[in-house]
Amino acid sequence: MPAEARDDRIEATLRQARAGRLGAPAGPSAAVRVIARGATVQQGTPVKPAKPVPPVEVRAARTRLSQSAHDKPNYDLELLQLFIRNEMQALPTIPLLAVIFSLASMFWAPVTHAALWLCGVIIAKLFLIHAARVFEDPKAPKRTPDYWLRRFFVAELLSGIAWAGLAFVG
Repeated sequence: MPAEARDDRIEATLRQARAGRLGAPAGPSAAVRVIARGATVQQGTPVKPAKPVPPVEVRAARTRLSQSAHDKPNYDLELLQLFIRNEMQALPTIPLLAVIFSLASMFWAPVTHAALWLCGVIIAKLFLIHAARVFEDPKAPKRTPDYWLRRFFVAELLSGIAWAGLAFVG
């Protein structure tokens, strides 16, 4: 914001405060500080706040949003779709990272141990990708979100165990 425009805005706010339109004391002695959200008074009474939302309306909105049981499966499916999209985007990077770790582990471990660990990580990733592709297949039978949640939980658990196996290589 240019300096002239800022000065004009400050002057306009001061004129409104002196006229009593901002809730500040009337008269030329009202010191007003301009901040990002409007004006407040340094001395005297503060600016009148906006009319608050009644608590009853806020509670009703919270209840409506948190207890709508008919939207829960759709919400769960959307979360699963986000998870699947992220897994598919990370498809080339995760095995590449596993190969790098496997090569690095050959400094302290036998090649067969590192290769077995790498195979375990890749098999766990393939299991997860297979589940993701079945989930996305429109010809596949429709299942409940709980079914898919359990299936992806098991796939992620296997993947995590495979990655944790790096600690036992060597």
